[in-house]
Amino acid sequence: MKRKLRYETLEDRSVMAGNVLAQLSGHVLTLTGDDLGNSVNVNGTSGAITLTGVGTTVNGNATATYRGVNHLRFNLNAGNDVLQIGNTANTQFDTVAGTTGGGADRIAFTGAGTNRTNVVSIDMGAGNDTFTATRGNFGTISLNMEGGNNTVNLANVVARQGVSIVAGDGNDTATLTNDQLSSALAINLGNGANTATLGTVNARSDVAVVTGAGADTVSMTGVHSGGSVVVNTGAGSDTVRATGITAAGVAVFVLGDGNNTLNLNNATANSGLRVIGGSGVDRVTATNVTAHDSVVVNLADANDSLTVNGGNYTDADIVLVGGAGDQDALSLGLASPPRSQRVVQFEAIAQPT
Repeated sequence: MKRKLRYETLEDRSVMAGNVLAQLSGHVLTLTGDDLGNSVNVNGTSGAITLTGVGTTVNGNATATYRGVNHLRFNLNAGNDVLQIGNTANTQFDTVAGTTGGGADRIAFTGAGTNRTNVVSIDMGAGNDTFTATRGNFGTISLNMEGGNNTVNLANVVARQGVSIVAGDGNDTATLTNDQLSSALAINLGNGANTATLGTVNARSDVAVVTGAGADTVSMTGVHSGGSVVVNTGAGSDTVRATGITAAGVAVFVLGDGNNTLNLNNATANSGLRVIGGSGVDRVTATNVTAHDSVVVNLADANDSLTVNGGNYTDADIVLVGGAGDQDALSLGLASPPRSQRVVQFEAIAQPT
């Protein structure tokens, strides 16, 4: 008699990706990862904090729950680690601080706007890392992304104090959308081909974006600053677009060396406007810009161009300098004359009516 062959299901002996050691001391919960790719979800439920491993064990188990937690500390060590905080409402900490170590790491604050963290201070370590915060109420956010091709996304975030984003060398991307900041915003993406995009960001103090050397792109739409707006793109062929921005203080754009493009549209600088070029061919266009007090544009070396369309400069003193090139072009289409005007080192000047 022939025996019929059949398949049998074997016992699941898959190995989870490492273990995270969780320890509670007083009101401080500390997470320590191993050198594998750890992944843990952190959620607040009924006055407790629950840790759930995703392909990872927590103290050798699938989950662990702690009460009386005010502070979260972590060192995830090497590996491609993931830490997700606040999928459920009312996940609250006084502080969340730590380092992810080397690897392509991801940290995400997600969930309802009732999630509250007073201080976020994170070092993402070297590697191509991602930090995301979607909704939530924060005090300060301080991120050190270090070297690598990093990504930062802040959307629908309320920050009652400052936001600081620092990255090392690499091609970094920072995107901020619909954020309300009660203090300053500082972004420094280091050297590399970086992209900074700010849309509908309200800050009660200064907004500063520095992109370092490299071919960078900065886009600002509907950015409102209770202080100054400063953009410094460093060396490289950079593109800056600023539409519908408002600065209670001065608006400053430093383009650095390289062939740069700056487009200002429907912008307001209540305490003055400064545009500084470098060596390279710079193209600057200002359309329907309102600037009070003083306006200084110095395009420095090479054959540059400046185009002004409309706008309001009636209570501003304007100084426009073409620089060292021998073919600098100015198109000056002012809607009304400024308080005073000085134009030097432009070889071709047009005044459209």
